[in-house]
Amino acid sequence: MSFISRNRSHICLSGFTLIEIVTVVSIVMIISGIVLANLKLPVFASLDETTKRIRRIFTEASTQTALQGKEIVVAYNPEKKEFLLYPAEEEDDPDFTLESLSDNSKRGNPLHIQRIPQNIEVDFPDYKDEDIRYHFFPDGSASGPELTLTLQKRKIIVGISRLTGLAYSREEE
Repeated sequence: MSFISRNRSHICLSGFTLIEIVTVVSIVMIISGIVLANLKLPVFASLDETTKRIRRIFTEASTQTALQGKEIVVAYNPEKKEFLLYPAEEEDDPDFTLESLSDNSKRGNPLHIQRIPQNIEVDFPDYKDEDIRYHFFPDGSASGPELTLTLQKRKIIVGISRLTGLAYSREEE
């Protein structure tokens, strides 16, 4: 900011120099970069991207079942809003819990984890059981409930075909 004042015999210029302005702008950019880097923003926050990722974990389960010839499970952990993909034989262990599988504290890594952003609601309208699991069998069939993803007023239903184990999605009107 510059202004000129004229006193009888001299002209006085006051204001910020270019170096001062560049320094302040640089400091503001560095601070904003640090703040943005530390925010825990979801990797995917859109409803369409979330739908794609859930369908992808179902497809991965179907593929792993075909490759390994073993039953694969995709379980939903409502406390952490995440889907976990793992071999069904893991459930035979008496110490098995979704939390231990998710935290990797006592067990090996699950084959895949998919977290749902906090701003997207997940509902299982036709399924009241708290234990939500999708089973993929070596013969290509599968079982599990439909789920509804909601963001604001938009809803998408995601499920798996019981006969083929393939994932599908459709927008609810």
